[in-house]
Amino acid sequence: MIRIIPPRDGEDFDTFYNRAPKDIQDEMVKLKERWKKDFIVTRTEIVKKEIDTDERHHQLILACAKTFAETSLSQKTGYEFYFTEPLIEFSSEKKGNSLFDLLIYSEIKNSALFIECKSSVGDVTETMKQIKLAKDHVIGKIDYLSEIIGCELEEDNIECVLCVPFLESAKIVQAVRAQFRKPASSQKYDPKFVKLWEHMPGSETIRLNSDWEHEDATLSNILLAGYGDGELKNQFDLPFYLNMHQFRVIKNIIVGYCYVANKLDEENRDPKSIKKSDIFQILMDNASCGMKSDLKAELVQEKLNQVIKYGICCDLLEVVDEKRIKLKCPGTKHQTVIRNLEEKYINNWSDVKAEMDAKIEAMKDIQLKISRKNPSIFDFSGNAENLE
Repeated sequence: MIRIIPPRDGEDFDTFYNRAPKDIQDEMVKLKERWKKDFIVTRTEIVKKEIDTDERHHQLILACAKTFAETSLSQKTGYEFYFTEPLIEFSSEKKGNSLFDLLIYSEIKNSALFIECKSSVGDVTETMKQIKLAKDHVIGKIDYLSEIIGCELEEDNIECVLCVPFLESAKIVQAVRAQFRKPASSQKYDPKFVKLWEHMPGSETIRLNSDWEHEDATLSNILLAGYGDGELKNQFDLPFYLNMHQFRVIKNIIVGYCYVANKLDEENRDPKSIKKSDIFQILMDNASCGMKSDLKAELVQEKLNQVIKYGICCDLLEVVDEKRIKLKCPGTKHQTVIRNLEEKYINNWSDVKAEMDAKIEAMKDIQLKISRKNPSIFDFSGNAENLE
């Protein structure tokens, strides 16, 4: 029997493929393509859902921020939108760190609202635990945040908020009421520490659920009645934040700002060829971050590198040279370019994901065949060679 060293623990498809003889490689490709056909339809639906989920999450964040962006509510209560993703610079510092989406702060009251937006809630208990971890993270960095904001934050003056689409709120209310009925020793989480906001369908209105109230009576009364739509500043936007989906950054910044600006430049004969420095500057100008400028620049550059790599992987971008990237799609009008990029993204990213999943399953098949022959030996054919 001709012997071959089988896949090692943790060895992925590509690594094993590169050291396998041709007949084994051929078999691996067949297995992968067979699995890919099964995955491609499912992955296409998943990517479409991912885009939809990201859009709904973004709209929640935007509606909450707009509610406190120089509005009558912010004037009456003193609460103002400060920045997105407080403490994101420490997100990788410790495993399990969770982040809020927004910080709303009242200088007059020295009181802060930390808001978590969820487009859907599966397990209410897990969501509450995540928010508790995010609050613990804030408390652990409260001196740092105080320095960023320019005042001394106090733990007792912090309120946590969960904002969800209106249709998601019933399950949360039901779950929290159930916790209230239990003795404190049996509660899975403190049912009082998170306030529930509802994003009303078909609008930008935010409403405080009637089971809750804020420490500030004026804030409670206004939000209980619902606030938004005609009261908001339409020109306010959040085109970029550090945790924004890579594809949204391509749409919002690379196309929405840089490509559009290039098109307005009559001397620019190739508006789809875009300077990396221009993208970086637009990201810096629009990043609503609560951190020092040098750290902000470092994180923005890291995000830009990720976005470009992601765009190349999905064949939406190509590198022209060290200073430029180029959009890879037909069309010239802004919305046409966006539409063509999204269609290409769905097709290409679905293909990438299906390929990745298929490789995992193909490796399982290879390992299964090996185990049936021998725990350490696999003989595809008489031409197989010992690889070590």
